[in-house]
Amino acid sequence: MSKVAMVTGAGTGVVRRVSEILSKEDFIVYLIGRRKDKLIETQELCPGKTEVVPCDVSDQIAVENVFKIIEEKYNRIDVLFNNAGIGVPAQSIDEMPFENWKNVVDVSISEFSKIDILVNNAGIALIGPFEEFSEDQWDQQINVNLKSVFLGCKAVISEMKKNNSGSIINLSSIAGLVGLQGCAAYNASKGGVRLLTKSIAIEYGPNKIRCNSIHPGFMATNMNDPKKIAERGRDFEAIIETIPLKSMGTAEDIANCALYLASDESSYVTGSEYVVDGGWTTR
Repeated sequence: MSKVAMVTGAGTGVVRRVSEILSKEDFIVYLIGRRKDKLIETQELCPGKTEVVPCDVSDQIAVENVFKIIEEKYNRIDVLFNNAGIGVPAQSIDEMPFENWKNVVDVSISEFSKIDILVNNAGIALIGPFEEFSEDQWDQQINVNLKSVFLGCKAVISEMKKNNSGSIINLSSIAGLVGLQGCAAYNASKGGVRLLTKSIAIEYGPNKIRCNSIHPGFMATNMNDPKKIAERGRDFEAIIETIPLKSMGTAEDIANCALYLASDESSYVTGSEYVVDGGWTTR
């Protein structure tokens, strides 16, 4: 029987690739997001069964309607990949995210009685000299990258405890492992995700809740386009030379790791950090 996945924020980046891989793995994937055109682009990349459902997760009625659609067909959700509403630099995390999480989680619980797997994926990188960093910039970085993960975990753990099972996957970074110049706030936020993950793994292991972190290195994203790297005063080829595998990673590399941690193949894995960086941190 095919499993059912609900993926919010499915129109771009790593989440788009996760949707594609879940589809390849015979999941029935519900693609959720505000922009129908972007969701359709994702759908066209997915070889398996997908459904496009435009939805603003800050609108509880809209979220309820999405779950009703899924309930009528399948009466369950096996994987919740929640990425929506927390990765936008211009918006304060305090203005909306916990309500967004509660909208998605509360409706899921009321309709299906459980959530098995949660993937927390949000992040911005504010880079610059430490002494020039404002308090507002610091707060924004910590709120988007760390507080959002705290809120996501907090929203699902009590329900996972009731079912004595669950897998939480938190996206961190190599910046959660080593210091990087001009990245004080980013380092602090991603390092916080790493240790929050380990703390949750220890505290809720007796409840059979697993919690692991993924630490991507240099990924082939729009942010790391050679021209944009040059605009930041860095040399693309010089960066590639620092990576033992001599290439940047892809969204698919991250998605495959997340899929493993969401599967039964990782049933005895918790509190671990999965480094997906082409060997960069081994230098």
